[in-house]
Amino acid sequence: MHILRQAPTSLLFASLFGASALLAQSVAELLKSGNMHCDAKNYEAAIADYSTAIRLDPRDAVVLYNRGNALAARGDMDGAVRDYDRAIALKPNYGEAWGNRGRAYAAKGELDRAIAELTRAIELNPANALAYNSRGSVWEQKRDLQRAIEDYNAAIELDPKNPHFLCNRGHVEADRGDFDRAIRDYDQAITLRHGFAEAYNDRGSAWQNKRDYDRAIADYTKAIELAPDFALAYHNRGTARKAKGDRLGAMDDLDKALQLKSRPRTIPPRPTFAEPKGSGGEP
Repeated sequence: MHILRQAPTSLLFASLFGASALLAQSVAELLKSGNMHCDAKNYEAAIADYSTAIRLDPRDAVVLYNRGNALAARGDMDGAVRDYDRAIALKPNYGEAWGNRGRAYAAKGELDRAIAELTRAIELNPANALAYNSRGSVWEQKRDLQRAIEDYNAAIELDPKNPHFLCNRGHVEADRGDFDRAIRDYDQAITLRHGFAEAYNDRGSAWQNKRDYDRAIADYTKAIELAPDFALAYHNRGTARKAKGDRLGAMDDLDKALQLKSRPRTIPPRPTFAEPKGSGGEP
C-alpha cells in the first residue's frame, strides 16, 4: 500500500489559492457590512465589522481607512489618526486617508498639522474638491480669511453644485463684511438644496447685518420649519424681532433657544471634515 507522505505541489498551491480567495471574500463581505452600518450611523457595529476584517487581513489599507472614518464619526479622533497612520504606511499615496487624517487633526485643534496633511492630499489629487474645502475651513479657523476664500473658490470651481461649499464661502464673505456676496452664495446653496436649514439661517444673518429684519426673520423662520430643534435660528430670530421692537416675540424665541441648547441637534453641522469612504480594492 502506497502512503502519500506529502501532497503534490499542485494540490498545495490549489489549497493556498482557495484559502486566499476565501479570506479575500470574507474581508470584502465584512467591509461591505461595515459600510452599511456606517451609512446607518451605527458606528459601533461598523467598527466591529472592520475590526474583524483587520484581524483577518491587517494589511488591508481600505478597511483601516474605513474604521478610521467610523472612529472619527464616533468622536475618537486619536483612534482615527492611528488607523489613518496604518493605512498611509501601507499605501503612501492614499489621498483620501491623508485628507481624513488632516480633518481629524483639525478636530483635535492641531490646525497647522491639519493644513500640512490636507495640502498633501491636494498634491496627490489636485481635483480633490473636499480637501480644498476642508483646508479652507482650517484657514478660516486660523482667521486667515483670504486663504480660506481661495480654497473655497477652488473647491467650488471643481464642484460648483455642492451647496455646502457655497455656504462655507458665504460664511467667510459675511465674516469679511461683504454681505451681498454672502447672500448670493447662500441663494445658490438654497437653490441647489431647498431643505438646507443652515443656509437659510446664515442668509438670515446676512440680511440682519444689512438691517433688513423682515427678510432675516423670514429666513430664520424657514430654517426653524426645516429643523425645529435649531437653537441658533431661534436665537437669531429673537434678536431680529427685538431689533424690530417685538419684545414678546423676541423673549419667546430666546427662551426657546435656551431650552434647545441643552439638547442634541438632529441636523448635522457643516460637513467640513467628511469625505466619502473607500469601497474596497486599490485606494
